[in-house]
Amino acid sequence: MNLSILYQAHRVPLSQLLPGADVLHVPQLDEIRERFQGLLDWKERLQVSSKESYGFAAPGGEFTKSAYLAALKRQGGLHPTLLKGKVALEIGAGLSPYGYLLARELGAGGYVAVEPYYADRLELALLEVIRRDRRLPPIGYTILAEDMLSALKRIPDRSVAVFAFGIEDCILAGASYRAAVEREVMRVLGEKAIYFSLRSDLVVEGGSVRKFLVERKKFIETASIISIE
Repeated sequence: MNLSILYQAHRVPLSQLLPGADVLHVPQLDEIRERFQGLLDWKERLQVSSKESYGFAAPGGEFTKSAYLAALKRQGGLHPTLLKGKVALEIGAGLSPYGYLLARELGAGGYVAVEPYYADRLELALLEVIRRDRRLPPIGYTILAEDMLSALKRIPDRSVAVFAFGIEDCILAGASYRAAVEREVMRVLGEKAIYFSLRSDLVVEGGSVRKFLVERKKFIETASIISIE
């Protein structure tokens, strides 16, 4: 199937996934493509991010992949209706499609990827996995090509589940930025939603906490799910 057809079929405006979201001046993917034209290596984009004030452009993928594989194995209470009908928002999505696959595996009704530096490459990865992996029906997605704090401020109160994989202090833009992100995450977490994290330094309080072990290459990591009542 032509990728442009997939793009039209499955990329959904933020306002459609989350009615009431602030869509004023949402950065467009074409802007990201133009900005990073010719910078294909993630290390080059990392250098760009190091000169800005929004944190560092880690490409991500390994921690999110571990979470997805755990869902396939039904570890830690991860089951196909856990996010039934809800929208999953992943902060710092990087350039891999595993957050989308995880949201789909858990029964989410949509997926929002927050990624300021690799949004163009993430789009291609999502389209390719939608074309190739037809084990489950596709879900609508959108990509917010801006930093996590700016993106979270667009999201309505108590409206989403949140994924945070590999969001460590070393990639965040300082303690005050991290605290602001934590407040926004707690604001947007929806009723009966979850905050699913792995190797994340963000502190989210409230709800019941479930921890379990997952494999990452040759390592064992502790994943955490906070269920919001």
